[in-house]
Amino acid sequence: MSVYQALAFAVRNEERAFAFYSYVAAEAKSPDIRALAEEMASEELQHAALLRHYRRRAFHRQRPATIETPQNVDDLRALARRWEAEAAAAHAALADALAARGELSDAGIFRRLAEEERQSAEGAAAAATFEMRGATDGLRALEECFDRYALIAERAQDEEVVAVAQRLAGRIVARLALAGGVRSNTLLSGGRLHRARGYGEPESSGDSFSDEAIAQ
Repeated sequence: MSVYQALAFAVRNEERAFAFYSYVAAEAKSPDIRALAEEMASEELQHAALLRHYRRRAFHRQRPATIETPQNVDDLRALARRWEAEAAAAHAALADALAARGELSDAGIFRRLAEEERQSAEGAAAAATFEMRGATDGLRALEECFDRYALIAERAQDEEVVAVAQRLAGRIVARLALAGGVRSNTLLSGGRLHRARGYGEPESSGDSFSDEAIAQ
């Protein structure tokens, strides 16, 4: 296991814990339990943010050549559409494979992700295809996409590029919240999405994320 893989695993555990405590806070009847759950969720979010920072550094060291830094917003959006098309194709194929193995719940989650990605691609073609062997690969692809946008936001000199890259990273956080239900669907209630500090998305279970929404 590489340093990046170890940190990615740790981040995923923190995200699942955040989703769990957020769910408890949302459903708790007791004000004391709700307050405690909210405090725990906040702590898990801080832990995840710190781990993401180190994970991005590890990702940068291991795969510096694969990161493109767009010079303007149009280039960034074109790049995002291409990545969306590639992710949609891969997640759709993964959903079919999971369904064939009888893992219908996980298949449904990745099928929904693939549809969101397909809509966001806006007809763009995938420049490359890659195979995902299981749900772990599907989650890792989302994490790597988050890291790409976060690195662009860190490297870009244009403030508009930084702002759009951060919003695109927020879109991936929302998808990670949805994908947090893989193998543990009780962590989330009805696909509820929670705002992540610094990379927030609206709380919605069915929004499509077009370039028009990202531009707002």
